[in-house]
Amino acid sequence: PAIAKVENLSENFVKKHVPEGALTYDMMDLPLDSNSVWEAGSMLGAAFVAYDETACMVDNALNCVEFFRNESCGKCVPCRVGSQKLVDVIDGYVGAPHAPKNPGVDQRALDELSLAMNVASICGLGQVASNPLAAILKHFRDELNEHVERKRCPTGVCPLS
Repeated sequence: PAIAKVENLSENFVKKHVPEGALTYDMMDLPLDSNSVWEAGSMLGAAFVAYDETACMVDNALNCVEFFRNESCGKCVPCRVGSQKLVDVIDGYVGAPHAPKNPGVDQRALDELSLAMNVASICGLGQVASNPLAAILKHFRDELNEHVERKRCPTGVCPLS
């Protein structure tokens, strides 16, 4: 399930959409208008992807960052190097054979990488390339912890299984 902690949602979103006293919000109930999605801490662009409960969100984040890395023109260092670093990090989470062993989750380092890419990339691609990793850190932390700490993919999709 796509359950978000209320503390991770904007105050404005919570006031409009979350019942008083609730600690979580089911993102499947998220209205798909740009303001609601933005207030929930995401963005509605040209497309969005919906997954069912059999999908591994960590593996899907890897697919997204690989797309951004492959589409990078390579002109700016933050995007060229940063998008490869994102792939390397998530490769470690899913147990890719060539990935570093036990990468851990260094939240501060990942936040700094994300900020550097967002601020210093020349175009929008580099500015949003870290969003898939940010989303799993924010909304799918339990699934990520299964990968990192317990070396298992809850859905059985990743090589860790």
